[in-house]
Amino acid sequence: MTFVEGLSTVEDVIAAYLIAAEFILSGREKGYGHYAVTSGNFLRLKDIVSLFEKAAGRKLDIQFSKRPYRNREVMNPWHGQPVIPGWCPEVTLASGFAGLIAKEYLA
Repeated sequence: MTFVEGLSTVEDVIAAYLIAAEFILSGREKGYGHYAVTSGNFLRLKDIVSLFEKAAGRKLDIQFSKRPYRNREVMNPWHGQPVIPGWCPEVTLASGFAGLIAKEYLA
């Protein structure tokens, strides 16, 4: 079973960059650190597609497991880095999809 970890919207990633910049410019970080921008929610690809289908109001023509996995395909999500101090996601994936679709329909 394949999981995708912690997808974030562009708005949340931008907010994380702004907090990281402030963190660095304030001098609180000595040297450098490794941080993540993640919601921490592990989702199967099928679940992500389902969220998108609900937001779009229609089914997508996707056939899962139609092709065999490739040898170098990564099956385990990356994790292990702490989240940027002071940051947490504000936009859920479902509402991010809904906003994206609404913007596309209005364009």
